[in-house]
Amino acid sequence: MQRLGLVDQLGASSPGSASILRAGRLHPVPPGSVLGIPTRVRSVLESRLLRPGDKGRLALDLVLPPRRSPADESVGSLVRRRLGSGTTERLVGPLLGGIYAGDVERLSAGAAFPQLVDFEHDAGSLIRGARRARRRGGGAAQFLAPRDGMEVLVDRLTERLDRATVCRSLAVRSVDRMRGSYVVTAGDRALPAQLVVLAVAPPVAARLLEPIAPDAASDLARIRTVSTAVVHLAYDRASSPTLQVGHGFVVPAREGLSITAATNVSAKWPHRGRRDLLLLRAYFGRDGSDPLELSDVDLIGRAAAEIARVLGLPADPVLGLVRRWPDSMPQPEVGHLERVARARAILARDAPGLLLVGGAYDGVGIPAIAAGVARQLSARASSSAP
Repeated sequence: MQRLGLVDQLGASSPGSASILRAGRLHPVPPGSVLGIPTRVRSVLESRLLRPGDKGRLALDLVLPPRRSPADESVGSLVRRRLGSGTTERLVGPLLGGIYAGDVERLSAGAAFPQLVDFEHDAGSLIRGARRARRRGGGAAQFLAPRDGMEVLVDRLTERLDRATVCRSLAVRSVDRMRGSYVVTAGDRALPAQLVVLAVAPPVAARLLEPIAPDAASDLARIRTVSTAVVHLAYDRASSPTLQVGHGFVVPAREGLSITAATNVSAKWPHRGRRDLLLLRAYFGRDGSDPLELSDVDLIGRAAAEIARVLGLPADPVLGLVRRWPDSMPQPEVGHLERVARARAILARDAPGLLLVGGAYDGVGIPAIAAGVARQLSARASSSAP
């Protein structure tokens, strides 16, 4: 952000909490939790989300010896082993599974939430590790984003590129090798390149790589993805009740709703939108379902009806807008890190100059993606050094 000159344009999310829907009622996530891991005794004791037995089981995390095996395991396995089944099912599982629209029993802890692995390895306990992380955070805002939207990043980067040909809104049809370099066919244009960054979903990367690196393409094709949809809803504040839901809520699959979560945008990002409107986002898509099969009318109708049911808002928002995201959520399942490392090693050997970049390979968030880029560039520089 600093190099792009965007630091002064960043807006911070407001302080706030989230809730989990359980048996039709919203239960706040215990205050002070980090990735769903409770860090305060009082907030655990006061929580109605956890049963008395769940609360007692949490204490064992502070005395159980840490796992020493380097083998990958699922998020569900790790959290259950440390905190018990109740906390996994009622608290941590819904929160972390919701981030990936996936099943914590299949998601890789090392790939999806390496912080959890570090908590146990470095502190010997998820609770102690979460407490340390919370202290290091110092109360800083959890999220930062450009006030005018994430597209500002692309616009500013485009402006700063020197000696570059920028082609926007063109679908890449193929990537071909030619005399040690590459030709990228986008639309009806053939663009020569020495370095190609594939910042695309695994199914697209697999299709593009099949002709030049079939073994890498095979690994990437095995990364499952989930399609999602986001419904933006606006309500007249004058006719809407005051919401006591913080930043929003998560909906576990067992609740039987179509939506998987909802964000109170007006509370989380108060600098966005109009003051006379209450803005919410409703999310669709989870492992095993495809919301893109529904029409916009159906998605808006279901979102409005279920938001009304949970929050008591009017069933007829003043605005509904749908955004569809095909194959947008990769499922980094157990073994994901090895699969991605193998694909990148094959590319480094058979197709140097092709890089895999994105949340599908290195984890959610710009810092994780940037670290993945840096590692590949460093490895490329080392391999080409005399």
